[in-house]
Amino acid sequence: MKLDELHIKIAKDFPIDNSDLGNEATKTTSLWVTYIKLWSDETLRLEKLQSGRNTLISTKREYYSGNASAAVYQANPFNGKTPKSDRGIQILIENDLDVIQYDEGLIVQKNKVQVLEAALDECKRRGYGIKTAADVMRFMNGG
Repeated sequence: MKLDELHIKIAKDFPIDNSDLGNEATKTTSLWVTYIKLWSDETLRLEKLQSGRNTLISTKREYYSGNASAAVYQANPFNGKTPKSDRGIQILIENDLDVIQYDEGLIVQKNKVQVLEAALDECKRRGYGIKTAADVMRFMNGG
């Protein structure tokens, strides 16, 4: 699920319909089940991406240090000088387009997990919102 789609889904799922508070109260459990599954799936995807980043960094370190196989350099020639220091290799890795793009995807994935965690927190608070709405309705109706 894309981040924009997730925002739209949350905006659709979480508003409380004051005209049907009983249904809204029972809806909270199904919302929690839906969002815990999404959170679980997206957290797993994040962990896989983080693991994949480690592999990518290792591959790039071999490449920039001159330790990759000849086939790698034949397929993707390195036209620069091999740095003499670990810091020089690290700078090349940090500025590598593949690493930058991978990190951008990782940032988006982390954001999705954070949004889903916020949605789950809202599930916890949703009952208070429903209770408050019911109390207000009782007060407005003289009860």
